[in-house]
Amino acid sequence: MITADEAHKISITNNLEFIDKKIKEAAEKGQRKLSLKGCIRLSQEEINMLQDKGFNITTGHSGKGGEFDIINW
Repeated sequence: MITADEAHKISITNNLEFIDKKIKEAAEKGQRKLSLKGCIRLSQEEINMLQDKGFNITTGHSGKGGEFDIINW
């Protein structure tokens, strides 16, 4: 059985792989941002990792749409 710390590392890796795929898809369409509204929420650790790679992250809350994260490049 894995530890909670190992499970946390696996989930971050999987989330970042998913986000990387979505960023590539958006960039190939000529887009310069990706909205994660309703998709997944970034943890602070994931936000820091993306910012270290040069991405700008905007987080917020819409009254009707709920919480969202936007990744800009």
